[in-house]
Amino acid sequence: MAGKYKYENGVRLGKYDCELEYQKRYYSRTAIYPPHRFTKEECELVLTQKMPDHELSKLIGHSVKSIQVKRCKLKGGYEASNGYRKKF
Repeated sequence: MAGKYKYENGVRLGKYDCELEYQKRYYSRTAIYPPHRFTKEECELVLTQKMPDHELSKLIGHSVKSIQVKRCKLKGGYEASNGYRKKF
């Protein structure tokens, strides 16, 4: 009978552990490109914006969302809707 809690090696997993396990399974099913860090050359391409993000994504092997987030971080943060500037 399946219980409502998950156990690993006889120890009950906490809520965070279960969520982390779910995120890993979900990412492995939906990831287009294998995870890897941005190189300096890729960062330069992200900042120059000489092509649309979806084309750049195919070229460097990162998702469009990761390219957008990286560009925001490289530029030094973003302006929140409440007027405060958030630094990464």
